[in-house]
Amino acid sequence: MLCTGLWDETTLKKDASCNKICLVMAANYQKEKPVSHTYDYESTDSEESDEEGLTLLQRAEHVRKSQGMFETEVWFGEEADSATLMKECKKNPGHYNFRHVSDFRQHHLPREYKERKLHRAIKTCADLTVKLSVFFTSRDRPEKYPGSDRLYPFYQSRGNFQYRRGGTGWVWKVEEYGEGKKEKSGPCECQECKGSDNPHKVWWEIIIMTAAHVVFDESECIKTYVTFWDEMKSKHCPVKLKGHGMGDSSIAADRGMFMCVTHDADFCRKLRTLCKRRAELTGYCDDKFCTNDVRGLSVVISHPHMDKKRITLGYGIARVDEELASYYSYDADTCFGSSGGFVWAVGWGSHHGSVAPHSYGYEKNSDYLFSTSHNKSGWSWPLN
Repeated sequence: MLCTGLWDETTLKKDASCNKICLVMAANYQKEKPVSHTYDYESTDSEESDEEGLTLLQRAEHVRKSQGMFETEVWFGEEADSATLMKECKKNPGHYNFRHVSDFRQHHLPREYKERKLHRAIKTCADLTVKLSVFFTSRDRPEKYPGSDRLYPFYQSRGNFQYRRGGTGWVWKVEEYGEGKKEKSGPCECQECKGSDNPHKVWWEIIIMTAAHVVFDESECIKTYVTFWDEMKSKHCPVKLKGHGMGDSSIAADRGMFMCVTHDADFCRKLRTLCKRRAELTGYCDDKFCTNDVRGLSVVISHPHMDKKRITLGYGIARVDEELASYYSYDADTCFGSSGGFVWAVGWGSHHGSVAPHSYGYEKNSDYLFSTSHNKSGWSWPLN
């Protein structure tokens, strides 16, 4: 069941670079309860040090390591310095296997998978993959991950909005509501409309899938910004929306949904068309490349280090089938910022579906305390 949340006022701003209307969200954050720390976390100077002599980059690295195997990116300041984060990365120096969406070609597919429709499917999936910037850490995060002695990600930072966390998500579904609809017949109840004498009679909800450890609950959802079409040489103008309400979420499945609200019908119709195309193309490819061998092609689409969207390819390692879903292990490269990214087990998925959010990844550098030898998804979810 979807919950109702607060949503900041939206302003429309003309983007001269592409002569289109883009949505830009006003940065008026809801007031939070006070926290015990008093550092100035708004600075982006990586050389500024705290009382212990740690720079902002070092402090971010400390927080980053505290999450264990999960791959949420961490930074201080309003915007992530993705260039520095990419350069400082120890897991995948150079990021040679991370291809920008615009550079991804059919010849990059493995020999046995060089199929035009598969290439189109991956590009369409990429169109629906989004960047998430989270500006608050819930006070209700549990101390430990279920069935484990490991601390749950960012438990020690509960109530903290002094640093930012970043990950990836993807559009699952787009729904139109309001006048003439059986459900949620209106008027719109977003923050903009609640404060208006003339609220919109029709609105759209965009449902985003991600990992539960990226956006945990309502308090984090309403402090999350979603950036659509943030990629190199994109044919679309980037759009930024803010989280509006939390949907289904599961710690055990490491899978969560939340929604954004907008009144831009043209934008949402484009997303809905892409969702339909994605379901058709992934369904076709899953049938064509259907195999009982879990060592099939794996695709991961994410925003490593909050940089532009990238695609990585690999092969499957294992599939575990639960009563209601499956999850996958794979060797496609991932990095901090990949948490919640779009994972597709091409042809080797189960009847529960072949796509899932990325959950955690192994570390290649022995200096890190990662204990597994593969990447793992959250539970799968059907696209249609």
